[in-house]
Amino acid sequence: MTDHTPSLSRPAAAESRAATIRYLAAVCLLPAIVLWHQDNILFTGYGYIDPWLYFGYFRNLMEFKRSLLPGNTIGTYLSWILPGAAVHKLFAPMAANCILHLGVHTLASVSLFLTLKWVAGVRRAFAAAMLFSLNPWLTFATAWDYVDGIGI
Repeated sequence: MTDHTPSLSRPAAAESRAATIRYLAAVCLLPAIVLWHQDNILFTGYGYIDPWLYFGYFRNLMEFKRSLLPGNTIGTYLSWILPGAAVHKLFAPMAANCILHLGVHTLASVSLFLTLKWVAGVRRAFAAAMLFSLNPWLTFATAWDYVDGIGI
């Protein structure tokens, strides 16, 4: 008995994988395009207090947890505070800010692309990821130190 299910041959599978990698590389470049167009996506705007408290946790985690704001509910969002504190510990403030905000933007875009690639195909996934990544709402959500960017 033979199996009559269609499958991709090895060259077609390699070509499909290469196309996916090209699209994935393009998705990873989308935050750089946003940054080229608008450079204020790396900084928290004025007029908001909570993002600056998160930034304080990033820069002085132990001091904020022990003495400045013990028991504050903002200090419980460790899924955002710990990566931010680690990046700020390893890099200079400007580099850490770039890595953190562009990293969150890239992570959101790549996650959407990879999820949709399995459901809708690589071209549609790229189009959706491109629209998603260039959307101003995502740009501003990932631009400040508040938890909504990482929540996406």
